[in-house]
Parts: sequence; C-alpha cells; structure tokens
Amino acid sequence: MKPSKICVLIEYHNKPAANPDTRIILIQELVRWIKSGHYWRHLFRYKQSSLMTNSWEALTEPFGTALAMRLLSRGDSSIHDANGNATAITPPLLFRLFKSFVGAYLRKPGFLRQKLEELEQITKSLQTSATIKSLDLTLPPVYLRTDYVVDLKAGGSVGHTAGVLNHLASFTAPPLFLTSIPIPTVNRNIETHVIPPSGRFMDFREIMYLDYNDHLRQTTEVLLKDRPPAFIYQRYSTNNYFGMELAQKLRVPFILEYNGSEVWINKIWSKPLKYEEIAEQIEMINLCGADVVVVVSQPLKSQLVERGVESEKILVNPNGVDPDLYFPDMESSNIRDQFNLGSKTVVGFIGTFGKWHGAEVLARAYGLLLKTYPEYRKTTQLLMVGDGVTMPQVKNEIEFFRIADNVIFTGMVPQEEGPKYLAACDILVSPHVPNSD
Repeated sequence: MKPSKICVLIEYHNKPAANPDTRIILIQELVRWIKSGHYWRHLFRYKQSSLMTNSWEALTEPFGTALAMRLLSRGDSSIHDANGNATAITPPLLFRLFKSFVGAYLRKPGFLRQKLEELEQITKSLQTSATIKSLDLTLPPVYLRTDYVVDLKAGGSVGHTAGVLNHLASFTAPPLFLTSIPIPTVNRNIETHVIPPSGRFMDFREIMYLDYNDHLRQTTEVLLKDRPPAFIYQRYSTNNYFGMELAQKLRVPFILEYNGSEVWINKIWSKPLKYEEIAEQIEMINLCGADVVVVVSQPLKSQLVERGVESEKILVNPNGVDPDLYFPDMESSNIRDQFNLGSKTVVGFIGTFGKWHGAEVLARAYGLLLKTYPEYRKTTQLLMVGDGVTMPQVKNEIEFFRIADNVIFTGMVPQEEGPKYLAACDILVSPHVPNSD
C-alpha cells in the first residue's frame, strides 16, 4: 500500500510514530527531491502533507517551503510547531508569504549598496587604525554564535560550541552567550540570549546573514550596556562581522574561531554563494581584524598564512573529547536492545553525513567485507547514526551489495544521546576522505 500522507521534519523534530499510511522524510530529503527533479513525481500525490518544526516563524525561505509543501498534497496541507499549534497552508497564507518575498526582493539592491559602503569603511579603518585594547579576565567574555540552522540539536558544531563555552569560566568570569539558535548542551547556568534573525530577509539566506549584523547591533546595545566584556569570541559564520565590529567599539580583544572558508565550503561541497565576493571580503575582514584566530589543525593554519594572515596570531587548538561525557563502559544496553543487536559485533559511525565524512566509503567497505566473508552477515551489524547530504550514496552502496539487513540507520539523535550510541558499538570508524582540491 502506497502512503497517502507525507510528513516532512525540519532537522531534529521528534519523529512521529511509524504509520504505513504516512511517508516520513527529513527536509533534506525534500530538498534532494527538488534538486534532482524527483519532486515532480510527488506533485499532488498525497491526500495530506504536513511540515513539523519547532517554530514556524523561524523558518528560512518560508514562501518556497510552504509552496513546496502545498504542492505535495491534493488535500490538506499544514505546518505544526513544537507547541502543538497548526497553521493551514492556504491561498491567503501563500499570498502573504509571496508579498513578503517580493518586498524583500525589492529591498535587496539598496540594502546591498549600503553594505558595500559599510564594508569599504571597515576595510579602511582596519588599514589605518591601531586600537589599544585591554584584557581583563575578571570580566565576562562574550561568545557569539551567528550561523542559523533551524532546530539544530546535534552535530560537530553543537559539541564544539558547548565544549568551548562550558569551560571559558575556568579562566574568566562566567561568559555571556549570544546566539541565533539554542544550543542544548550548553550549561544551563550560563547566561544565554537567543537572538534570531530580524525576519526582514528570511527568503534570501545570504542577505539574511548580512542583515543579522544590523539586528545584533540593535539588540545587544541594551544587553551590554554597563557590562564591559573581557573579550569577544566568535565562531565565524557566513557574512557576519559583528564580533569584530563590537570588539573594536569596546576596545577589547577579538578572538575568531575559524573552521574553514565558508566561501570554499559552499563552492566545493554545496553551491557557490550568490554574493561570493562580499562573503570573501567579510571573511578577510574578520581574519585581518582578529587579535587571535583559533583553528583546529595545522593545515588550516598553513592555508591562512598563505592568504596573508600573520602566523603569530594563529592558535592551533585541536579538537578533543570530554572523557566525562564519552567513555566506553557507559551503560548502553538499552541501545543494543532497541536495535536487537544481541551479541553481534557492532561497527559504528556517527556524523552529519557531510561530503568529507566518507560515510559512503564506509558503506562500500562494509559491503565488500560481507561479500568477501559472508559468514560475517550473521555476526556483525553496521550502526549508522545521523543523516545528511551523502545519505543517497550510502543507501546506493547498501542496495548494490544487498546488505540492508545488516545496516541500521538511526537518523539524527540529540547531541546528549550520542555517547550512548557510541558506547553501544564495538568498533568505531572515522572514514574521512580527502578534499577534492
């Protein structure tokens, strides 16, 4: 029986109970359908379509998302939030979203001209001024997280943000966390202010990120009034320069956490940014304006030195692990019971299935293992935790080798539950692949 309903989940919303009459997919799968042309096979195919997300107002590209959901169904179509509220996707709603889309589109040219002028002034000020900055570690540092992923609950960036933020107070006053989205693993005793984008350009992601600088400037003025920070620490994200600007204004050090060029990442692993030159200019403004640039590897440092960043201000701080959270003898029998793993040897992988993670390489290697040693079909299991862009390739490998019975996909799990899944495995694999360039 073909499902008559479809439910699309934004990121890591609680998954509804399995129902043979309902097809449940992540938003990433819907995007893959659209990009591949597979989406057209699903037009008006279902009696009902529903989108589940923590907050409808927080969605990026709301018009396109609502329209895509509406066209899946020949009957009802709706959006559901975490509080149980439902919003019907009706012609009046689509018209209102379209009107907002057109308004933002018409504002773009003037807004971009304003930003180009602003960036020119910032670049000149970096070249001509040398501000004397003070460092007082008895004051609270400000940690800025400015990227925007709706309903983000797990992944490397979640663990890294919490890992840094939760330990800043070991050598400073308790930090102040300013973030575009909640991070679930950040200690609850850390003062946190969630500042989402303004909503003016939600249909145009790159412009939304540019506008977020203005929004942060307006909203933090009151927050930081009479509260001088020790320093500003920012995890760099596309088109954001507020941390550098704030540090200059307050005359405190600016520490930039740099995990790779966002321009390069989009060009190689996704699609090139539309306003690539602006993004690259902002990236260099941050790198040049930072007092310290923190990277996780020597190759990243070498790349920055090649781009003209002073070697002496780059700190290589490799990724680590918190042994209080991740340890092999953690109680994990419930995970093994949940997936009927019994006494099998479990090979485990956890990740967001990025193009550099090599999840498809692992699937192929496991398929070759079972082909070469068929007796392992009865004694081993591959547990793949997560989801992401390479999932179709992973499933293709599994189908090619006909090993579906030996592979378990859990989907994304909350960050705090990840250690239990790892502890349930006997062998952990990190099949990272080299970059294409």
